[in-house]
Amino acid sequence: MTVSFEPGRVVQALTDDPEFTMAARHWTARVRLFVGPDDYYLDVVRGTVVGLQKGASGYDSHTIVLGAPVEVWEQMMAPVPRPFYQDHWSAFMRHGFTISGDLEVAYSYFAAIRRMVEVLRLIHNEES
Repeated sequence: MTVSFEPGRVVQALTDDPEFTMAARHWTARVRLFVGPDDYYLDVVRGTVVGLQKGASGYDSHTIVLGAPVEVWEQMMAPVPRPFYQDHWSAFMRHGFTISGDLEVAYSYFAAIRRMVEVLRLIHNEES
């Protein structure tokens, strides 16, 4: 199973998701997501997802880094993830998921990040 994210679909799904919208309502960040060797850059401004791009072209900075080897993402994107793959925090504690950068911001928006991962899982399983 390959894990990749179609930027337009992700932006639309996050924008349409009321739980993400509520959890992210004051969040401003540039998030680098990596899936193995692939980088994605997510821009959130005051809770609104304004863009997601694949690749680093034109991207010079980020606030938070979230990611893991492909094998970890494959487990996290399963329709019903095994224990300790169901969210980014447990995967960070046990399976090599990376959370770095401005950790104060990352922890402040834990619920938004968790919901983002859940939305990514939903999208991934719709497209699989």
